[in-house]
Amino acid sequence: MRRYSGLFSLLFAVGCQATEPVPPADLIVHNTLVYTGNDAQPKAEAVAVRGGRFIVVGSNVDALKVRGPNTRVIDGAGRAVLPGLQDAHGHFTNLGESLQLLKLRGTTSFDQIVEMVRARAATARPGEWILGRSWDQNDWDDKAWPTHDQLTAAAPNNPVYLTRVDGHAAMVNKAAMAAAGLSRSTRDPDGGRLIRDAAGTPSGVLIDQAQSLVGRKIPDTPAAQLDQQILLADAEARRLGLTMVHDAGASVREVEAYKRLIDRGKLKTQLYVMLAGSLETLKAEFKKGRSVPAMLDRDVMTVEPARILGTSVLLTVIGGEIVYERPR
Repeated sequence: MRRYSGLFSLLFAVGCQATEPVPPADLIVHNTLVYTGNDAQPKAEAVAVRGGRFIVVGSNVDALKVRGPNTRVIDGAGRAVLPGLQDAHGHFTNLGESLQLLKLRGTTSFDQIVEMVRARAATARPGEWILGRSWDQNDWDDKAWPTHDQLTAAAPNNPVYLTRVDGHAAMVNKAAMAAAGLSRSTRDPDGGRLIRDAAGTPSGVLIDQAQSLVGRKIPDTPAAQLDQQILLADAEARRLGLTMVHDAGASVREVEAYKRLIDRGKLKTQLYVMLAGSLETLKAEFKKGRSVPAMLDRDVMTVEPARILGTSVLLTVIGGEIVYERPR
């Protein structure tokens, strides 16, 4: 009798386990055509997600079985569902920065750019730099290099720095040239040229390496603005269907900002980050353990490879130790 009693107890326990309620899904998307990327199950009708993980990839019936009172349910109406896309080489913060810049591509005249600068200056703080990119004088009726005078009048209290479409020239106003100390006596740098007026005074266009004379005076982005740039990039990535970006060269400051926003629950795009900087900077950071992925939320961000600026040496980190590989 004891033998049958034990068997009954076992069957009772198994039965209880089989009927235990399954925790409901947070999200169900059904009535769709799901492309899974899985050769063993290339397509499905529905998915269910709980805690950021798929718990059902299958039929509408299977997915709706885990519906609960607080489950968000989306009827896909036959539309396609794809796995999240990954950008294998991007610059995440630069994307956000570009969304804050004046967008000058397609402008048809210098006057149009001046009005865009005037509008931005009306809302800018005194001394705040006004930045823009992608102008091309070849798109204008007057294709001559412009002078700074109209930009200076439009933004007398704000330095202006506007990069040409190819990155080989920049337009600046008087405040920007003053910040850089440019004058008639300023010599053209190697590999660059200052466009000048008849008297030899810089007129507001910087060619190639001359851009750095003013560009290096642009201050670091304030922390609040850096956060905003990252969140703009995050929103744009999700708008495009990107769920992960391989950030091919982020500064220590940018990585700290990523971590700050992750801790606040604001950054949603997954990031695989290549830490960039001089060899001395990277060595110092690795000694602090910043390269150890365990320090970071691997579901959101991983920092492992490194990009050394100013050298062709590839540096990697294994077990917290710096490993030098031969130059590439």
